[in-house]
Amino acid sequence: NVVLVYRQGRFDAADDRPGMQTHGLDGGIWCVRRSPVGTWFEPTCLWSADGFEPGLIDATLSVLTDCTCLVVRRYPHAQNLFVSVAPNGTALEAMPWPWRLPTKDVFLNDAHWGRVIELPDRWLMVVYGITEETLWWQNQRGHKLPVERASLFASFDKGRSWQFQSWIGPRVFMGAGSDRSANETSVVLAGSRLLALMRTFGGNDTMDQPAPLFMCHSDDGGWTWSEPTATGLYGEAPVWRQLADGRLLACYRGFITRQTAYELGGTFCLAWFDSQTMGFGPEMVMGHYHGNHYDGGYGDVIETEPGRALLCAFYASQDTHPDQRFPAIMTVDVAL
Repeated sequence: NVVLVYRQGRFDAADDRPGMQTHGLDGGIWCVRRSPVGTWFEPTCLWSADGFEPGLIDATLSVLTDCTCLVVRRYPHAQNLFVSVAPNGTALEAMPWPWRLPTKDVFLNDAHWGRVIELPDRWLMVVYGITEETLWWQNQRGHKLPVERASLFASFDKGRSWQFQSWIGPRVFMGAGSDRSANETSVVLAGSRLLALMRTFGGNDTMDQPAPLFMCHSDDGGWTWSEPTATGLYGEAPVWRQLADGRLLACYRGFITRQTAYELGGTFCLAWFDSQTMGFGPEMVMGHYHGNHYDGGYGDVIETEPGRALLCAFYASQDTHPDQRFPAIMTVDVAL
């Protein structure tokens, strides 16, 4: 079965704050299952929106080799991350109250996280966001930009407690006047080596430029990392997947042109990674699915059977101003 966890919006016409009639308020975190024959069942609510702040309900689902499921979510502030553990995907509705990650002293007000990685002695998870460091970068327009960085957290007791382990990659600076994270990092286990794929603007004044994807690796379980190297790819929201045959596949939101971020929309790309040469092959453009600079992204891909995969992505159904967008979730069957 395929299980999808997502944030559900609810609309409130009585809310007269700018954009809230079209943005919608948070209606909670939901899950929906797909049968092996491709039928989607009715979604069920994991956590309601009661007590959440608008815009701060996000969730990520990780499924481990023994079918243990972990849902990571923010509540009620961005810097407070929690992990809930279920024995399998059929018990998601009965998940206990989550355990909190110790991110308060690391991240200020914007935190994102990646899929949980299994090692023989511990679980790892990447978290990235604005740090508590007082270092700010002032650009030529006089804007002060907060510093962001990716970090690795470890759990030695199957998700019940977490501790900071290491930083990944350099400090980067968040784009001026934007609510988008400037540093997105995804980590995958390839044999005994951890590989990190990251997107960074590297101090660009605005986000209207293609963002290069960099890669670094760790051979000691994530305690130390190599210096990042350019991959030759450009995009956002990179996600790694290791397939059953051992190949590594990167999914990311790409660019239609190399001119402006507003033209990337819902263009999703896949690229194979060669662990022998530590390089990527040509990117496979999956098509443009009507998006915009703000919402046309955040894809994921899973292998449903040998040679077949399911691409799942959040996208905006109109190329319009963000206050007039209509978010949706799409799935595309992909031949690998």
